[in-house]
Amino acid sequence: ADIVKMRANGVTWLTLDGMDIATINRILSAAKQQNWRPEVITSAPAYDGNFFSIADPAAAEGVYLPLATAFFLGGDEATSEGVKEYLTWLKKVHPDSKPDLFGAYAWAADELWYQAWQKALEPKGPKEVRFALGTIIKFDAKGLLAEASPTGRTPATCWTVGQIKGGKFVRLEPADKGFGCAGAQFVPLARAD
Repeated sequence: ADIVKMRANGVTWLTLDGMDIATINRILSAAKQQNWRPEVITSAPAYDGNFFSIADPAAAEGVYLPLATAFFLGGDEATSEGVKEYLTWLKKVHPDSKPDLFGAYAWAADELWYQAWQKALEPKGPKEVRFALGTIIKFDAKGLLAEASPTGRTPATCWTVGQIKGGKFVRLEPADKGFGCAGAQFVPLARAD
């Protein structure tokens, strides 16, 4: 019913964030069944190692993936130390698991804690580590995340953009590696005044 309503109302941009991959798949499959395709579909959570084990690649074709992470499913393994370490340890500890956003964020959180622990004064107790954490002004988990400021509590302003093409996750912007910081220029946003 929601798909029919969106089509009837002329929806041209569908954002599927803040939901699990099963829900994303269900919505994309329903849209395909109803032969409805908005001009733009974005879904960062679809960038998941398990997505294509449940999703219909034809229903997901063309979905954009705006990410504040590197391509941690392996696409950036050669260019990001953080991605390489995350995937190396995931394979060692859970060889049958596929990488996902929750694992990438957990790895990044541990990396932040480890950096604070390294900076902490002796004895390295919880108080010293918390204090050291408050001194970290730039953090990117060795390239796994777009740079942000934990102490400034400011989010990342750079990103990567991918797209689902032919049942694969393909990097679009920047085309080779790293993060783009050109603001909202990839997909022009209308401003409501």
